[in-house]
Amino acid sequence: ITSVEWDNVKAYMKRRKHAAVRLVRHDPTKLYADLQITLILKVDVDANKDIIAEAESAVRDVFARKHDTLGKRIAISDIFDAAKVEGVDYVFIDAHDDFICPDVTHYYELRNLVVSSRYSERSLYGERTRL
Repeated sequence: ITSVEWDNVKAYMKRRKHAAVRLVRHDPTKLYADLQITLILKVDVDANKDIIAEAESAVRDVFARKHDTLGKRIAISDIFDAAKVEGVDYVFIDAHDDFICPDVTHYYELRNLVVSSRYSERSLYGERTRL
């Protein structure tokens, strides 16, 4: 925020905060995330159907700046859920751990995202094979 906006926040909080509360301005620290994701498509879907673009958009939304971005942990399962759009059987994510901010003054931004796809080797969906 600008200096004028910060001064306005301080003036507002001075009128409303408890005497023990101390405000400190601290600019957030950006951490970068690089992801490589492989979408495994169901065999009955058309690969030209913008599935990659839809999944990429959903993953980028997980990393988008929001009101609760600072200090937010981004779990691999959140990325998996976002990438598993209609027509995707399962997802491989080339990341071993969640993206964990060291404290509430940090946030993650997606720097590089590579999304590729291939067809699943599974031919039956929703049916259980009997042995």
